[in-house]
Amino acid sequence: YGQRLGWLNAPARVLQAAAPLIFGAALAAGGVQAIWLTLDVPRDTNMKITLNAVDELTGFISAVAFVRPSKSVAEVTPQSVRKKMKDKAFARAIDRAAMLHGAELMGVDFDDHVAFVIQAMIDNADTLGLAGVPLATDAS
Repeated sequence: YGQRLGWLNAPARVLQAAAPLIFGAALAAGGVQAIWLTLDVPRDTNMKITLNAVDELTGFISAVAFVRPSKSVAEVTPQSVRKKMKDKAFARAIDRAAMLHGAELMGVDFDDHVAFVIQAMIDNADTLGLAGVPLATDAS
């Protein structure tokens, strides 16, 4: 019975074989800024645009979380991200213009984009190592 329906697995096999090409091109478009600038990879698909829009931003949000006492992404807000963006010494290697341009490419408000990405990171905080650390409590 399974052999007669083997053709149903064909799309999965094709996707599995093509995945390195699809995701490789998407990652090159959105990956480290120097890579897509050097290779001149176009951001011509929704996946490439989205990866580009979250690349610098996720690193910046992580940095904002790590300087919080709890080290938790759950404490990061769009306002705290904006405030840290103004501090040029904070996470200076992260391109602020690229973060703003990513939201622009997606056609969304920057603060809404930041809030969406923060929530996605909160939903995956344990996996990302951004769930935070227990804070010492005053025993008195």
